[in-house]
Amino acid sequence: MDMWFLVKPKLRQERRAAENLERQGVVSFYGLPVTTSNCSNNYGPYQYPEKFIPTTFRCCFEQKPISAYGGGTNIRDWLYVADHCCCVDTGIRQDIPGETYDIGGQNELANIDMCHLICSLMYGPGVKDSLSRDLICFVDDRLGHDWRYPVGTGKKLLLN
Repeated sequence: MDMWFLVKPKLRQERRAAENLERQGVVSFYGLPVTTSNCSNNYGPYQYPEKFIPTTFRCCFEQKPISAYGGGTNIRDWLYVADHCCCVDTGIRQDIPGETYDIGGQNELANIDMCHLICSLMYGPGVKDSLSRDLICFVDDRLGHDWRYPVGTGKKLLLN
């Protein structure tokens, strides 16, 4: 199990390299206009209910424990799904087949801060601290769980 933790970043890089080769092959061989986006964590309507934000809202609503990995210090970059869609649309309209875009939300928050934010949205700012202390419980972090995975915005797609 410890070995998996050590090779995980290398496997991620190899997988991304293989995906890039496959995509370029599809573009050159079949002539398909493939455009790819690598994005940060999306959130918005119809998000899978077991994901972090919907689960945290549901736990607040039901006043059930909110699980936070480790000390809640894991950092995620959040991107609203409609903004991601606009960026994808812009990338497609630029008509550069085979291009890959990194789409970051430039909105990084520690998971514990997101928990506090959701509690304050549900119950108001005055209740946030006491309710958060009561609801948030810290659980062991998963082995190999990324502490932070930001997405750069090297090739920027401006929202129209």
